[in-house]
Amino acid sequence: LMKMSSSLSLTGSISAITLATGSPDEFAGQTCEITGWGRTCGTCGLPTNLKALSMQVLRNSECKNYWTGNNILDGHICIFQG
Repeated sequence: LMKMSSSLSLTGSISAITLATGSPDEFAGQTCEITGWGRTCGTCGLPTNLKALSMQVLRNSECKNYWTGNNILDGHICIFQG
């Protein structure tokens, strides 16, 4: 999601998408594409190019097994690269 400081003109190259509704567990077993400019290791700098990766969506009950000690909430969508 991006918060814009002004309205965006939609064109053939720029469009809006509808956000998914329903329970995050409905997506379990599907593959999703994630993107971002986050760090890829604890000591790495931030990348200059947008990174992308295909990941598998897990049920939140499975996610809690991988991420013990973290607060996995009902609204979270959990992903795992197996």
